[in-house]
Amino acid sequence: MKKWIQKQRIETILFLVSLFILLILGVTLSYNYQLKDNYNLLFDSDTARVVKDAIELNADHYRSSVHPLFVLLVQPAVSILAGFVWNKNLALILLSALVSSLSIYYLYKILDYIKPNKKINSIICLVYLFSFSNMIFTAGIETYNFAALFLIMMWYYFLKQQKESFSAYSYVMLVLFGILSFAFTMTNVVIYLIMIFLLWISKKIKIKQIIIIGVITISIVVGLNITQKLIFHTTPVLWNLNITEEKNFMNHERFSKNNIKSVIVNDYYNSLMSNNIHLELSYGNFYNGQNYYLSFNDMNLFNFLFITAFYILCIILVARNWKKNKLINIGLLLSLCFNTALHLFYGNESSFLYALHFLYSILLLLGINIQQEENKKLKTFSEVYVCIFLLGQMIVNSVIVGKVMSYVKDIIQSNSLMVHMGFLKTLLIEMFVIIVGIGIVALLIVLARKMIKSPRRDTRVTYMAGACLLLLVFESMFISLENVEDHHRFLWMKWEDNQTIFVPKAKIDYLSKDFKNVFQKELADLNSYQQEIELFKKEYQTESVSDTNWSDYYYFGFGNRRKLVYRPNCIIDIETKEEIIHFEEKDHYIVPNTYTVLIETKEKDYIIIKEDEKGVHYIVNGKDSILEGTEQKMTLYQFENQKYQNMKKVLYGEILWNIKEGAIYPNIIVYEKPWYRDAAITCMVLKETNQLYLIKDWASSITEIYDKQNKGIEEADNLGELLYILSTQEEQNEDLINKIEEEAERIAKTNPNGYYLYGKTDFGDQFYYQNLWYKLGIEAVGREDHFDWSSIPMDSYAKTAWWSDVPIEDLENQFQDKAFPYLSLAEQHRLGKGTIALNESLYPLSWEMVASEANYENYRGIDEHMANGHVSPLHSWTASEFLLLLLEDTGELQ
Repeated sequence: MKKWIQKQRIETILFLVSLFILLILGVTLSYNYQLKDNYNLLFDSDTARVVKDAIELNADHYRSSVHPLFVLLVQPAVSILAGFVWNKNLALILLSALVSSLSIYYLYKILDYIKPNKKINSIICLVYLFSFSNMIFTAGIETYNFAALFLIMMWYYFLKQQKESFSAYSYVMLVLFGILSFAFTMTNVVIYLIMIFLLWISKKIKIKQIIIIGVITISIVVGLNITQKLIFHTTPVLWNLNITEEKNFMNHERFSKNNIKSVIVNDYYNSLMSNNIHLELSYGNFYNGQNYYLSFNDMNLFNFLFITAFYILCIILVARNWKKNKLINIGLLLSLCFNTALHLFYGNESSFLYALHFLYSILLLLGINIQQEENKKLKTFSEVYVCIFLLGQMIVNSVIVGKVMSYVKDIIQSNSLMVHMGFLKTLLIEMFVIIVGIGIVALLIVLARKMIKSPRRDTRVTYMAGACLLLLVFESMFISLENVEDHHRFLWMKWEDNQTIFVPKAKIDYLSKDFKNVFQKELADLNSYQQEIELFKKEYQTESVSDTNWSDYYYFGFGNRRKLVYRPNCIIDIETKEEIIHFEEKDHYIVPNTYTVLIETKEKDYIIIKEDEKGVHYIVNGKDSILEGTEQKMTLYQFENQKYQNMKKVLYGEILWNIKEGAIYPNIIVYEKPWYRDAAITCMVLKETNQLYLIKDWASSITEIYDKQNKGIEEADNLGELLYILSTQEEQNEDLINKIEEEAERIAKTNPNGYYLYGKTDFGDQFYYQNLWYKLGIEAVGREDHFDWSSIPMDSYAKTAWWSDVPIEDLENQFQDKAFPYLSLAEQHRLGKGTIALNESLYPLSWEMVASEANYENYRGIDEHMANGHVSPLHSWTASEFLLLLLEDTGELQ
């Protein structure tokens, strides 16, 4: 061991230093805080998804379609390491740190192979170690550092192959690198092909050999991918790539000025040395770790000049020394060009995420060409500047990483050790564990070597006993860590079990003082709404819904006004899906109970988008204008002096938004036509708020008895629902009412089981429910129900007919599906029991998911998350059920 360390002293020290630093970062960030459950927080990265891919057997490994062998290669490695450290999360952190440390090790090996220079080669490697993307995505767990390691190793092999003849070993290595280039990110196969091309033009490999290697590589990749599918059943196979989902990451602007700027700033600047960061804000009670993420501020002048000088130096050195290592220079530049072009087309909004795939190329180009520079003054200047750059990078990135951790600390639950010991003590304990752990592993290696070499049996037994004792100490240390939460102690340090419930820091605390001052009244209105939500949670049994991405949107256009949607930085026309207004915002807050969006732009403009009885106002620094198409005046019900006034106003707004051209839709985006059931329930609200005039033209123009929206089925409940809709108008369509009554008689008389309506509702036999609707509707138009109720079988939907006083039987099967909250709301209204699904954010309060007849593709161009997740926020049936329940419970329902 000693001789080996002496022989490879610098790269070994770099590896160990990197491992220690990255382990500390990883443990502090991903072990001490529940980052494993978090999406998007770390610059829009899928931390939770990657962690599940790495440690959970039965997780939904859907994204392994573009990371084809990640699950198969990483899960076993994590399991092996977990056998030593007793915790899969900790094992994954250790594996991530090992991978990134090996990248630094092989980065040094490449530079040393070109030309030994301990000083500059070490500095280049440290620049890579302290690059912001490497630190964040090693500590925060992602796939990028895994992909980078094997690309760096591949280029090291490429250099060595230049001085060797092709052999069986070459076949093995090239096939291996082909597999690994596929394994972690599919697009990295292009970098592999670049390397193969360079070997071919340098006459180190022939076309025949390339074909053989390609066939073997693809065969093994497909075989391993199928094996992965057999072991991990939720992983997709290569040929089942979700093209639709991948298209969502495509940037259609491509070569626009903003697009190119985004790639350069994120990939080439922030990846190397971070600008200041901020938390992207939305409204709601607290951070839930899903809808909010850290983002970079605009680039400051110091960073721009400092990093630009770094790149200018790199370009000068590459240009001057191009021919001295032409092939490796070509390969690295082609890699840079490919990844840059890729990010112009794919994943541009989060291009920073993928920068690790080629950051090493930049540093290798710099390091290789510094070494070859013959001008002593330029070489000395270059080395000095890189040293200064490293120092600045270490300071800036350490400060920003510290800021990342401060945000994480405020919004994500920490583990018991951190709660009770505090940050500093916890860090010291964990540093102690890491140092002792590394020391014990080193001693075990030394003892193993001595045991193998020793000729005497008693000496070997002694060494073995010492190794066993060290192993016991090693394992006991991690067992003690694993028992911290249950036993309220670590080693000799003990504490009382007095842990308080973690409450994330409120988002309003992150707003600027100017924002709070300018929008003081509006934020006070929001606070009263938040208080109502908290009261509601105490008075009702609720279930939090947080697995959606709704929070950054607000929908404008009540009644028959033009339909608009606000999303960060713009207002979109829903019909044309075009931006009608664009702004560069710094912060925003949505106040749903006053139908308002508050915005502070980067140019320090203060914008209010607000809907009231006159229309949708767009107010910039106090200058008011009404958006075109929204000028239609209407009276808005205020629910004055009522309990839950703010919640009622939010639900009311969601209902009015789903009225278009006089007709009531379940959701105007994903449904092409009105549904009678949703419309009938909504009519109850419009009747309550004196706004039936909004649907007068539509209601009087209806000619069809059935809406036929559920796969063309003539649903029997439509008869009663349509009758109720017709009853709300002063001039009732008597001819249509007669036709409905005749149809009801026909259905009842042909019923083999009795004299009552029977048919399908939501593809089920909901006979009692259908007759309850018919009774309500026929009596609402002033006629009588003549059907025989004695033989109608009870059904599950009957208990949602809260508006009926006909006795029902509770079948004890509560509606609990969060995808269709209108059912549980109606059940709560009728029986006074059940769980109400409540959005973890404050808006919207209504939705529907995965409905069989909804066309979620209509969300393309508005919000891809809704389209992919099959979600329609703002749903008229849900909002109406919720509002009518609140009105009933507060004694206001007329």
